[in-house]
Amino acid sequence: MIEQITLFIQNYQSIVYLIVFLAIIAEGDISLLLFGALSKIGILNFSRTLGVVILAAMTHDVIFWKIGEKLSVMKNKKYLFLDFERMGHFLDKIKPSIGIYVILSKFAWNFNRIVIVSSGYIKTPIKKFIKYSFLSSFLWSVSYMSLGYVFADQTDIFKQKLEVAGILVIGIILIMALFEIYIKKAVKKYFFQSDGSDIKN
Repeated sequence: MIEQITLFIQNYQSIVYLIVFLAIIAEGDISLLLFGALSKIGILNFSRTLGVVILAAMTHDVIFWKIGEKLSVMKNKKYLFLDFERMGHFLDKIKPSIGIYVILSKFAWNFNRIVIVSSGYIKTPIKKFIKYSFLSSFLWSVSYMSLGYVFADQTDIFKQKLEVAGILVIGIILIMALFEIYIKKAVKKYFFQSDGSDIKN
């Protein structure tokens, strides 16, 4: 099976890296762990995949920044579950130091798009935003791909029985989810009102 996947990647690299690009835009964290693990066994090239991942993450950020900007221009106060009319304190808080919010939000589950859309809504200059997006995308991508790489190296995940591999994967996903929930709570505690009422879960 591994040999077949390797052969496919060798013959259809453009398709494979397009899949990598789209996977990051759709769901990044678990995809990064998988790509890191696959690079450990030589199925993906770590450096090349990292470059595609960073580009995809920045594309994702710019898309949602543009959504926020359009909402601001149209004076639209609502986007999905976001209600900007009720988020005045939140917007006031992030405006002076938007960079740190963009960076931290990459590591905070279910928080990244809130910050990015809000960044567009408060009209953060696009050149300034792209600098923060690049830094956050780089740190996030390197961290999670490296985690997947080390995880695959330490567990020999692809040599384990299916049930053992499943338990290991579920375990690392749970650890990652708990870490991101902790980051989100820390952000809410230190940068927002004590009850976190500025943003919705």
